[in-house]
Amino acid sequence: MPKTADGPAPDMRVLRLAKESALKALAQALNQLKSVLPTVDPDRREPPTGLSNPALVATCAAP
Repeated sequence: MPKTADGPAPDMRVLRLAKESALKALAQALNQLKSVLPTVDPDRREPPTGLSNPALVATCAAP
């Protein structure tokens, strides 16, 4: 007997797919931020090190 699309398994599959997609988008956005930072701030030629990702985003968002 074939499986049906009812039950928790298909729902969990969709949630897992959404989570994986969000994590990939986050990683891509952080990589873009780190690569574009030296072109925005000429004094900073080296990519930022020693900052956690939340600290990096907070530093860039600060006025």
